[in-house]
Amino acid sequence: METLYEATGRPGLCEIKLLTDQSVLNQKQAAHMTDGDMQMKATAPAVAPRHRMPAALRVQQILDAALAEFGEHGFASTRIDDIATRCGLSKGGIYCHFHSKGEIFVALLGRHLRPLELARDEMPPATPVRPLVTWLVQRMHQRLNEPDTVSTLKLLIAEGARVPHLVERWRTEVLEPYWKALAALLSEAAARQNAKPSALVREPCLILAPAVLLMLMRMFDSQQATKDGARIRAAHVDMLCEWLAPDDGV
Repeated sequence: METLYEATGRPGLCEIKLLTDQSVLNQKQAAHMTDGDMQMKATAPAVAPRHRMPAALRVQQILDAALAEFGEHGFASTRIDDIATRCGLSKGGIYCHFHSKGEIFVALLGRHLRPLELARDEMPPATPVRPLVTWLVQRMHQRLNEPDTVSTLKLLIAEGARVPHLVERWRTEVLEPYWKALAALLSEAAARQNAKPSALVREPCLILAPAVLLMLMRMFDSQQATKDGARIRAAHVDMLCEWLAPDDGV
């Protein structure tokens, strides 16, 4: 590397400044810059700083990638590296949010096979019973008709037997609390109709049966399921009303 020495030019001092090739080049470039060049340099847009994706959005991105990988290759054959590559993260980036592939599987079940939110302030009153039942049935069928819900159910059917401990965890953490809340809601609706608690109150999972049946039909014969959908949804409402308030003529 060429080295030059330049006197500082300060009176009474013999101070010497060391110049390298790069510093000489910078000085030469500055000497030949026009006023226009200087103005362009001053007004050049600054590079925007990189922003971290919020953790909640990153988790959804990971789950989207995992659902695609599990669907294509199966749970057992999919590696954390595969999920990371699909969503553009490092393996360590995945582990910042999930400790294992099993946790990702459970989170997928919780996201797409989670029960409806039973927000009392959004529900119709329990009397008469038909508006409440119609509200529940419409939301059940809407949820179970979502493509990601269908994909996750296929994954559960295909892989559930291989990971029973994960399915059990999903059942105890997600499903059972929902069944209890739903049983309380149905029991209240029946009481307001002066009706005896029906099988729905004892086994609230039965409320989903027609919607699940229609979803399974859609998986194997979507054309027929589309044709029969409106009729099955209407029958679903009638069936629940008859079970909850058999003497109400609803």
